[in-house]
Amino acid sequence: MPGTLYENAIKMNVIHAVDELKNSAPILSRFVQEKKIKIVGGIYHLETGKVELIS
Repeated sequence: MPGTLYENAIKMNVIHAVDELKNSAPILSRFVQEKKIKIVGGIYHLETGKVELIS
């Protein structure tokens, strides 16, 4: 992955958290499978006030 070790650790943490939420039973995982909700991850950058979406 391009970027520093710190940046990559943050991104991997977000990806892991999204996976955990998508697979948490029974409510969220069912709604994700039924396409009633979409769970996405993001990183908020204090210096710019912008959110970087992580897929």
